Amino acid sequence: MPGGAALGLGLLLVAAGVGLFVAGRRAQEGRLRQNHFVGIRTTLTLNSEIAWDAAHLAGGRRLMLSGYGPVGSGILLFSQPTNGVGAAIVLIGLGWMVGWILAAAALGERAAKAALDDAGD
Repeated sequence: MPGGAALGLGLLLVAAGVGLFVAGRRAQEGRLRQNHFVGIRTTLTLNSEIAWDAAHLAGGRRLMLSGYGPVGSGILLFSQPTNGVGAAIVLIGLGWMVGWILAAAALGERAAKAALDDAGD
C-alpha cells in the first residue's frame, strides 16, 4: 500500500474506531439519545424510547468493543506495510468491528423486546 494511502486509511480507521468507542460508551451510560444516525437502529428501537434505552444499555459495551479493531488496524497501517499485509490488517480490523456491531445489535434487540414485554405487563 503506498505511503499516503496507508496513512490516510489509517487515520480514517482510527477516527471511525474512536467514534464507535464514544458512541458505545455513551450508550452504555444511557446518554445516547434516540436518533436516526448513531446506535442500534432497528424498527423496534426507533419506534420506542423504552426499547431504545434497553437496547443501548445492553449492547453498549459490545458497541464500545467494536471500535478497538479499526483503531488497532489504523495504528498498524501507520507503519506502511506492503505486499498485501496492509490489506489483511484492514480486513481483520473491519471484521472485528462488524462482528462486535452485530453482537451489540443482537443483544440490544433481545433486550428491547424484553423491555417492551415488561412494559406491556
